[in-house]
Amino acid sequence: MEIKVKKLDNKAILPKKMHDGDAAMDLYSIENINFKEKEIKSVATGISLSIPIGYWGNIRDRSGLAFKHGLHTLAGVIDSNYRGEIKVVIINLGKEYNIKI
Repeated sequence: MEIKVKKLDNKAILPKKMHDGDAAMDLYSIENINFKEKEIKSVATGISLSIPIGYWGNIRDRSGLAFKHGLHTLAGVIDSNYRGEIKVVIINLGKEYNIKI
C-alpha cells in the first residue's frame, strides 16, 4: 500500500519505522510543548497524508511516553478523505508538571 505524505512545514520529519518489525510508523512534532498536569493540547506534525480509500489512519500512544510520563493520545482516527495537517491530541495524565516532547 502506498501512502503519500506531504510536508507542510520545513521543520516536519516524514513518518518512518525505526526498526524492522515495528507495527507502525512514528510521527514527529514540529513544536516544543510543555504539558502541565491534566492539560490537553493539539500537537502539530507539519505533514498531511493521502490514505487510500477503504483504509484509515490510527494514532496511538507511544508506550514509553505513556508509561514514563502518562501522556495519552485522544481522537486518533484519520479518515481516508482528510487532507489537512495531521495533529495529535494529547493529554498529560501524569504527575509531572512540565513534559517536553
